[in-house]
Amino acid sequence: MREMTVKILAGLAIPAAIIAVLLPAPGGGTAPSGKQNVPLLPGLHGHAGDLATITITGADGKITLTRTPTAKKPAEGWLLRDKGFYPVPVATIRPVLDGLIALHGVAPKTASPKLYARLDVGNPGKDLQSHLVSLFDTKAATLGEVILGRQKEATGVGATPGTYARLPGEKQSWLAEPAITLPAETLDWVDQSIVDIDADQVKQVVLNIPGSAPLDFARDKPADKLAIQGLPASTKLKSDTPGTDVENVFASFNMQDVEPATKLK
Repeated sequence: MREMTVKILAGLAIPAAIIAVLLPAPGGGTAPSGKQNVPLLPGLHGHAGDLATITITGADGKITLTRTPTAKKPAEGWLLRDKGFYPVPVATIRPVLDGLIALHGVAPKTASPKLYARLDVGNPGKDLQSHLVSLFDTKAATLGEVILGRQKEATGVGATPGTYARLPGEKQSWLAEPAITLPAETLDWVDQSIVDIDADQVKQVVLNIPGSAPLDFARDKPADKLAIQGLPASTKLKSDTPGTDVENVFASFNMQDVEPATKLK
C-alpha cells in the first residue's frame, strides 16, 4: 500500500513541475527582449557631456535646469532657470545624473494603467507622486525620458534599494536600480545657506544703519560676551542680550527665496 501511494504521488509531481515552469512568475510577466538589466536611458551613455537641459514635471508643476555643456564635466555648470538661473551645486546634481545614467530595469512590474498609482508611475498629475524627467542636448533633441515613481527599500541580505519607473508611451513598468532621490522642493536644488558661523568665532560685528550711527559689537576674548561698544550708560536696550541676538543671526542664516536683483528694483 505504501509503495502504491509513492508511485501515485510521483506521477502527480511531474505535471505539476511542468505547470510551474510554463506559468509566469506572480506579479512579473515575461520581460520584453532587450530591456531587463539594460539601461532605461541608453541615450545618455556616451552623451552625458552633451546634456544642456533637464526638466522635471510633477504634480506641483515643472522645474528646469540648464547649463552650457562641458563634455568632461557633466555635473558642472548647472543653473536653476526657475530661480533666476541660480547655481546648482555639483553635490546636488551629480547623484541624480549618476543615477539616471546607471538606471536599468531589474524586474518587470505592472503593465496595467489601473495599477500605476500603487507604484506612482502614472503620468504626473494631482493624485500621483510621479515625476517625468526629460533630458535634452544643446539642440533641444531628447536624450531620454523616464517617469520615476516611489522608491523600494532594500530588504533582505544583499538587497539594494531601487526605484519604480516607466518609460513614457510604454505600458510596462519596472523595478529599476539604482534608487534616485530628487530634491523635494524647487529651492532644494540650490545651496540655501548664506552664512553659518559659530558664535564663538565672532569677534566684531558692525551694523551700518541708514540715518543712524553704526553699531559696533565686539569682544576681546572668546569667553567675553559680544557687547555694543561706546554705548552711553544711560541708554536703555530693548533686549538684555543684544550681542547674543546678533550672533544668532549669523548661525544657520538661510535664504527663503531668490530673485535676480533686476527684478527687485
